[in-house]
Amino acid sequence: SAPDYSYIWSAKEAVFKCLYPEFKVLSSVEIVDWRSLNDSTWTFALNSTSGLKGYGELHLTARHTLAFFTVDS
Repeated sequence: SAPDYSYIWSAKEAVFKCLYPEFKVLSSVEIVDWRSLNDSTWTFALNSTSGLKGYGELHLTARHTLAFFTVDS
């Protein structure tokens, strides 16, 4: 299951910044396959309308939510 909505927003922002300018509309990507590694780390995957795949990590700190994303080559 997905974490809090704010985490999903951070993940989508990481995907958007990594894939821009190929993807200019965030609705063309879907964050899926959420997995909790521990209380402060989640992993996720990408589904896109173009078939592009990728993986990311989300790290939670007391003050920040950090999301990283990479395209699967």
